[in-house]
Amino acid sequence: MARSLNKVLLIGNVGADPEFRTLPSGKRVAQIRLATSRRWTAPDGTPGERTEWHRIVVFEDPGSPFNIVERFVRKGDRLYVEGELQYRQVEEGAQTRYFTDIRARDIILLSPRPEGRDVLGAGPELESVGLEEGSEARSKRLPWSVSDRVREAAPADQEFGREALEEAEDDLPF
Repeated sequence: MARSLNKVLLIGNVGADPEFRTLPSGKRVAQIRLATSRRWTAPDGTPGERTEWHRIVVFEDPGSPFNIVERFVRKGDRLYVEGELQYRQVEEGAQTRYFTDIRARDIILLSPRPEGRDVLGAGPELESVGLEEGSEARSKRLPWSVSDRVREAAPADQEFGREALEEAEDDLPF
């Protein structure tokens, strides 16, 4: 029998600050509303756009991105979300409501870090993502930028410039 696959990949913008609640079991869950848009040009040249809204749920499980959502995600942020589709139904009296959720397994914040946002203590498992080139883009780093972590961890007197590299090359036996 063939394997099955339930995987969703989204890049979009957060429509509102995440909502947090605690389940009767004591487990916490975050809900994010994420917008993705598709643009096109009709054969007659008129532009079109359609925005889809997705409900992202993140449970406070070991290894889940719940802490990232709780500490960093805000309205307007651009996110990469990887997860799986989940369907559920809720009985409300005589009416049944159906929901389609995306249960997030991984979330990466793609937005540059706004000035003043507290980002201390980001986990080492997080990586930086590429930003467009430009002085403004280079000056704004993501909370978990690897280059910033290296600079902060390095002693003040240690050099990472060209001179240090040339000196290291002189020590090579070939």
